[in-house]
Amino acid sequence: MLLGKTNKLSFVCFSVLCFWDMGFGQQCGVLILPENSKSEAEFVKISRRFHGLTRFVQLLTNNTLQDVSGIELKSNLGLFFPTLGWLPPSIVCDDLLKSANISVIKGDVCKFHRDSSEGLWNLFDDNDHLLAQADILVMANANGISEFEETQFLDVKSLRGQVTELPSSESSEKIKTVICGEGYITPSQAGSHSCGATYNHKIITTDLRLNEPRYASLPNIMKAKKKELDVQPIDAMDLDTAPRMELLSVELPAARQEGIKVESVEELVGKLKNEAKVIS
Repeated sequence: MLLGKTNKLSFVCFSVLCFWDMGFGQQCGVLILPENSKSEAEFVKISRRFHGLTRFVQLLTNNTLQDVSGIELKSNLGLFFPTLGWLPPSIVCDDLLKSANISVIKGDVCKFHRDSSEGLWNLFDDNDHLLAQADILVMANANGISEFEETQFLDVKSLRGQVTELPSSESSEKIKTVICGEGYITPSQAGSHSCGATYNHKIITTDLRLNEPRYASLPNIMKAKKKELDVQPIDAMDLDTAPRMELLSVELPAARQEGIKVESVEELVGKLKNEAKVIS
């Protein structure tokens, strides 16, 4: 949980710009690609709604799309937000914790309530000891948010995902902006890309041993191809290879009889009852 006093939005914007100035992440813009024709229509509507505000949002097509992204894309259009960018969350959190205005209070919060007379949130441990007070409470405990009595009414769906860091290549170094579609990838920084995200609706544990891919990855396929195969003759395996099945006969299925036409409903009912005997 995060506690704090009311801050102005300008402070948040200033903090983001400071991180970019320090080389954490990039203000490189964000390009969103449509997933289908319906998304394309929505993109056109958004561009018309914000017509003239190209500083904040732009509808890009064809060659312009490639110029902004830096690479060739299959999409014919996309929405570009030039003032946006990306930040590495772990570096940001580590740097924020160094601030003199932020205190880290360790403890297991078991319950909380808001004191309306003082306008403060009170957080308690399992021994009803007061851990902290603040006028703003941000619950950042993922799917554990519904474990409290005060939050059990929330309709929370467990969804696990992670961000992957991959080394950049000569071609991926050309990416100029954050590209978002079914997933996302950031431009290269310090020789690597942040990309993601993977989602799993059924696994709610953070045990990374359950992160094995459902399909063989290309690197593992290439490694497997380089491994030598130990070929042994079947005679050396002490196995009985004698056939255990006996073919008795082969018969074609019975020829299908040609259907007949009936002249009336009464005749149809009679045949179903007396000949096919499927009704009584």
